[in-house]
Amino acid sequence: MIIAGFSGIGKTFFCNHVEGAKDFVCMPYKYLLPEIGSGEIEHEKLKADLSLEMNPEYPNNYINAILENMDKYKYLVIPSDSRVLAGLKDKHVPYILCFPEQKAKEEYRKRYLQRGNTEEFLDIFIGGWDYFMNSLRQDTYGARIVLDKGEYLLDVKEKIDEIIQASELPIRDNKVTGAINSYLIGSKIIDMFVLSKDSVGYCEGGLTIIFEKGNERGILVYGYYDLDEWITYLQIGNKVIHGRLGYFEYPYMVDKLIQEYHIGSNEI
Repeated sequence: MIIAGFSGIGKTFFCNHVEGAKDFVCMPYKYLLPEIGSGEIEHEKLKADLSLEMNPEYPNNYINAILENMDKYKYLVIPSDSRVLAGLKDKHVPYILCFPEQKAKEEYRKRYLQRGNTEEFLDIFIGGWDYFMNSLRQDTYGARIVLDKGEYLLDVKEKIDEIIQASELPIRDNKVTGAINSYLIGSKIIDMFVLSKDSVGYCEGGLTIIFEKGNERGILVYGYYDLDEWITYLQIGNKVIHGRLGYFEYPYMVDKLIQEYHIGSNEI
């Protein structure tokens, strides 16, 4: 799972203490870097250095590298760069967004100074604090975790694992996997059952999930016909995200489930 974290939440510390975690830094992709020492302080001093030459291939080169490495690690930890997140969203790749609460500005100023960040870095991340926080809060693509005062990324590992576990569903249609996961990650599962042709008359081995996300309820039907033709139907509220009822031999049965679970109504 990709974890996109704001600067200073403890991404490197998390990766140094959690098995299967990779601190997938963007700087080698974002800048044409000079050779420097291996110390963490030296690397921190380079962040937001206005003298660094930007790599013209960024962010596409970094996004492609993320896609190449995302299945190699349980936790692929990246910075919450809005351009990178937009690229992942365009490719229907889910991520968990982690960032601090709005009032943690002074706490993060101290964190940045303690780890050796420059004044230029503070000008960007502290000077633009409200802009960054508002932008992150407006990102509703996937799951997100807001860190409380004094919390670091490692402190919310249990929440991260719960989100990952909720998203690990047996979906085989790679074309829509990302789009489906973006709706299911962070949602509350209301009901989950397997339907057979004998019980409903339209789908053999069909996995049906009823879920809630925010103030809306949704339904996912995933299964196959007798001829091993895979079908997917996803609806949240009144909006059909993927598929059509015409996929099914008896579409009224799906419509019956939509009515039974009050999907798209105000009667939840």
